Amino acid sequence: MLAAPLPLLILAFLAGAPRAQTPPVAPDHTAELAALPVQPAVERGVRVIVRDAAGELVAGADLVFVASDDPKYLDSAAPAAAAFPGDEVAMNAFRFVAGGAARYTSDERGVAAIARRSGRVLAWKDGRFAAAALQVEEGLPSPRVSLTLAEPLTLTAEVIDDKDQPVAGVPVSIAAPGWPTLPRLATDDKGRAVFRLLKGRDATARLLIASNARIEAAVPADGGIVRLRLPACGAVHATFTGALLPGSVVLWSMRTGSRTVEPTTTGERDATFAFVEVGYGGEVQAAADSSTTKAPTPEVKAGAVTEVGLARGDDGRCLTARLLMPDGVPARKHYVRVMWQYDRGSSTSGATTNAEGWLEIEVPKGAAGTAKLCLAVHAGAWSTPVAGAIDLEVTDAEKGRIERGELRTTKPPVVLTGIVVDTADRPVPGLELREVQRSIQGTKTDKDGRFRIAMPGEKPPELTLALRGQPWFFTDPPSTTRSFPTDREARVVLQPAGRVRFTAEGLRDILHPFALRLESADGTGLRIELPLQFGREHLLLPGGHWNVLITRNDTVVLELDNLRVDAGIEVHDPRFMAFAWQGFASLVTLHVEDEQGRPTDQCSVMMQHLGFGRGRSPVGGLLQCLVQKDVGRISIEPNDKKFGTVDLGAVSGDQYMRFGAGPRLAVNVAPPPKLPSGAQLLARVAGRDEPVPLDGEGKAVVWLAKAGDCAVQLLLRVQGGEHALPAQRSVDVPLGGAVLAFATNAELQAAIDAQAGSRADK
Repeated sequence: MLAAPLPLLILAFLAGAPRAQTPPVAPDHTAELAALPVQPAVERGVRVIVRDAAGELVAGADLVFVASDDPKYLDSAAPAAAAFPGDEVAMNAFRFVAGGAARYTSDERGVAAIARRSGRVLAWKDGRFAAAALQVEEGLPSPRVSLTLAEPLTLTAEVIDDKDQPVAGVPVSIAAPGWPTLPRLATDDKGRAVFRLLKGRDATARLLIASNARIEAAVPADGGIVRLRLPACGAVHATFTGALLPGSVVLWSMRTGSRTVEPTTTGERDATFAFVEVGYGGEVQAAADSSTTKAPTPEVKAGAVTEVGLARGDDGRCLTARLLMPDGVPARKHYVRVMWQYDRGSSTSGATTNAEGWLEIEVPKGAAGTAKLCLAVHAGAWSTPVAGAIDLEVTDAEKGRIERGELRTTKPPVVLTGIVVDTADRPVPGLELREVQRSIQGTKTDKDGRFRIAMPGEKPPELTLALRGQPWFFTDPPSTTRSFPTDREARVVLQPAGRVRFTAEGLRDILHPFALRLESADGTGLRIELPLQFGREHLLLPGGHWNVLITRNDTVVLELDNLRVDAGIEVHDPRFMAFAWQGFASLVTLHVEDEQGRPTDQCSVMMQHLGFGRGRSPVGGLLQCLVQKDVGRISIEPNDKKFGTVDLGAVSGDQYMRFGAGPRLAVNVAPPPKLPSGAQLLARVAGRDEPVPLDGEGKAVVWLAKAGDCAVQLLLRVQGGEHALPAQRSVDVPLGGAVLAFATNAELQAAIDAQAGSRADK
């Protein structure tokens, strides 16, 4: 059991860590924001209404705005947390100063009209504060935001051990749904962490430790003290060995299920997790360059430090290089599109350079002979213009890590220029055009409506441009994509879209087989195919009189007649306000892992129906699909051809796949039974030599050799012996995995208690 203070062995690892702090007494950066010049009200800007706690309008309140994509604002998160730990008000003020905030004031009606951009706004007057996030979508009306000023909430979180003694150095965080990272603070020598928080939403105080169950408590509206009890803990010290690129940083974490814990202290190649609950069943991860190395969390003992080593393997081939832009500046944190050509085919992938411009690329396993690759360096994110390119070769003789040193890219040639105008011949500035034929890049028109597109390789005869998610359509006939010849300047004529209110509950932008078809309702025979985007509040449609059909290939799923759309006008049609997709489609969530159990995107998920297919790669190993019931099928095609295609068939719900493995069986015991000290719950799965331990939440995951019937028996391990419990079931496990749930009933709990008592008597 833990005593207070913590054992010296754990504290030795924390000697170099910053001491716990309370919010600063000195003035924060609010005064600096209040000294900024007041900006005039923005015509057709975002209207922010400021009220007090009684609902009365507040005139003369200060408001500051910063764009959410401002680089300095984004980079200020870590410095703000370090400078003002625990103080959400000061942390916000610090970040607004760093992001070059614009200041406004509320008028006599309590209203301020501020910049029409997505971002964050902070308001205050007479020591009362409020903040909000603004989401602005191009082509849609400006949102209206209401802020209620309130005095900050002062909260004390107190951490005690099992003997009710205070514990120092425990990291505590405040969590609130839908908000960015809130203050986190380590307890002081009295086991306390003091927070100053903005009011206006439900918040929870939470211990940031590796525990089997979350340790948290709701924050009371009137502040006061929240008491959190620390379980018996030990420490884990992790070290990493293996090759690293210059400028690379090892990012440490400890994970179990969906929860992630950051280390208490970190070095260049080591980290210490100071509070790990005895019996914790997670894993330690070290992410560096393009790989993640994992190791099971070792068995920890209360008050002791346990060592764990993570070694990055050198199996396989990878190419490393430092990319320089054409002007010689390193391509720091730039997206790179990698296009391979080799004897047996071709492939395309993407990667991001690190803070020093270094890049690591895995050579495709099928790249036999001399493989050629082109690196297209974007000007930042993947959707930005291509700013540099270089061609390389890799031969069979080059094994392991293929080091190429510094490589200076060259400017790709401009292949298309043009101007974008509306139907009144007025230039359209700030419009994003996406090239979708070859380089998958975007470019924005300048103030005169002009644009240019550059790309490596031979100049194609034409390029296809798309208006994805833009409130415009090409004209004559209306469409969202159009090809333009590259031997002359393009003149792009657009008409504004009409908007139709649209709701598809529970959906977002996911992979699905459905399309939107417009057929002229006035007999002209015009037919337009449009992508159907879920998760949006509007459909963007061209002006006209239409019959609207939602289709799966050539099959009509839903038909709505006689919709009149005027360009640039919003239409309210009740038939579109509740798209009942549940009647003919199922939502599927795919979880894909590589051989080592790491989430991977190196595959294509294909939706198939009557010979037609549509595919997409996962992101972070996850992909959601909307599948037509009974007729839609899903298959997964790994990029590495040594793994065969897995046909999941017609599926619904959660599906799991690991390269080279059979289906996944999740064993859940709910609620987790009460176990005696030192005891462990196990699941014996037919076909496996060793039983599988369940974690503190009563969960375990087993990867089976093949699909089919599987029997599972629960066991109790206590004092070195294993004893069968009255819980045994069978389940038919499909390729996409299954869940086998046991209920903790009186019979099961009694058997556990009896076994524990029997061992104690001996």
